[in-house]
Amino acid sequence: MKARMRTAIVLAAAGLLAACGDDSAVVTAPTDTTVAETTTTTVVAGTTTTTVASADIRFIDDCTEYQRDGAAPGPAEANLDTFGPLAAQPGLTITLPKVQLHEPFPPRPGAVRIPGGVLVSASTEKPYPMNFGSPSSIGMMVAAIDLDGEVRWVRCFDRQGMVAETAPWTEHPTDAYLVFTEPGDETSLEAHVLDLADGTVDVEGVTLPWGVDDRPWPRVQFSFEGTVALRATAEDASVLWEDDTIVHPSREGAATLNAGDVTIVGGCDASAGLAANGRCAAEVLRGYSESDGTVLWERAGAFTLSVASDGYALVTPFSSDASANAPWTMIDARTGDDVPGQSFTGGVGFFPSCCADTHTGVFLAGGVVIAYASGVVTAWYPIDADVSPHEVALP
Repeated sequence: MKARMRTAIVLAAAGLLAACGDDSAVVTAPTDTTVAETTTTTVVAGTTTTTVASADIRFIDDCTEYQRDGAAPGPAEANLDTFGPLAAQPGLTITLPKVQLHEPFPPRPGAVRIPGGVLVSASTEKPYPMNFGSPSSIGMMVAAIDLDGEVRWVRCFDRQGMVAETAPWTEHPTDAYLVFTEPGDETSLEAHVLDLADGTVDVEGVTLPWGVDDRPWPRVQFSFEGTVALRATAEDASVLWEDDTIVHPSREGAATLNAGDVTIVGGCDASAGLAANGRCAAEVLRGYSESDGTVLWERAGAFTLSVASDGYALVTPFSSDASANAPWTMIDARTGDDVPGQSFTGGVGFFPSCCADTHTGVFLAGGVVIAYASGVVTAWYPIDADVSPHEVALP
């Protein structure tokens, strides 16, 4: 059972795109250099430049368009469609170009799983908490990265925005959406179809079919109507079961994750009462049977929940200290036990987006976990897919 929720956004049809750079621009072919026994690094260097933005806010290295010769073979996409144990390292680690304001800062990232690799975007929106107000000038780089660590193509635009999927990963789409935004106005959006083979953009604007909550039923979540309790509801809005022994932890972040026929819930043990500061005295992590609310297991402690599906989930001990580097662990949703060999430290982690932060996030595309933070995008693949790790630095 898969869980997906699309953001409710209404997109306006639009006119022509303005691409930065010469359509005939050619860059030096990426060079692979071995930096570790199992990891290769690709640095994309440009021989021609384009004006993406002004000196006030700009990419440190101007965006240069690029097109790779030939296609890269990759694993069968069907082998990447089930979530489970991951390889020890991300298959792709993509460093996006920085933007210069009064000092270098990460761009607003975008990422989509595509057949044979990952599509990324880097836009000049300022990061939270600097993301209020409009920059004096704008720009965006979009790039398709193949699983062999080579850049398929790079396209440059003098507008800001992000990339988005055109179809669920199960359909293995051949195109994506390029969504433009207006500076300081997240509600003014414009979408175009982007060809994944070469980055060609359709000049006709489209309206995306977003706004549909297609998570599976039943849905297990905390209810604040009447009795504050964990509640499972059916599609007809009837209540299937409730549990008042656990309450919402009253902190930011997801409190429930759907892992198939088990829902993982982090909350306050109601029997423990409140601490002196009025907060939860004892947090717990539980696995609930979706069908009847049976508690299958319980672990003591507060956890940050990342992604889940197919009987597995990624979690880490909760900490209000941003510098804490506790490992992320994959757990078996049916037992609550750690999965052997599935503990991950370092890198950008698997932190979900929260609040006004558009520069951090994680999502699950079948068996591929894509996470981004601090201007770095990582794509983690199933261990059985045997995807070699590669690092790519976009200028």
